Amino acid sequence: MNTTDDDIERYLKMLTLIEVEDIQQHVKDHVQAPEQRKGQKLLAYSVVEIIHGSDEADFAQSVTQFMFTKNKTDILNESSADTLVKFQQAIGGYMYKGENLFETMVSSGLATSNSDARKALTS
Repeated sequence: MNTTDDDIERYLKMLTLIEVEDIQQHVKDHVQAPEQRKGQKLLAYSVVEIIHGSDEADFAQSVTQFMFTKNKTDILNESSADTLVKFQQAIGGYMYKGENLFETMVSSGLATSNSDARKALTS
């Protein structure tokens, strides 16, 4: 995703199996609206698809969309329970289990004990 606009065409040709004519069209589309990062998204998807397959590329695309979108609630509401678990595993997180704040900090590894959690919060 951090590839410069100038490198998109070269990397698409070197690292993907996309036909040259299609790459040229994608680059034209990218140049018209570089802020949408269409070239970087295509490159990322294509490389992950080659290495891990289309299912993992689709999932990586979902995680990326989630990480960089402003309205995360819509994505979470539309996702299945299995997808949410995969999201948590991919990007980290903590499953809330009805604990108080100090217990949650200890369970998640943010503190080693309730007193450490209390000290951290007061400081």
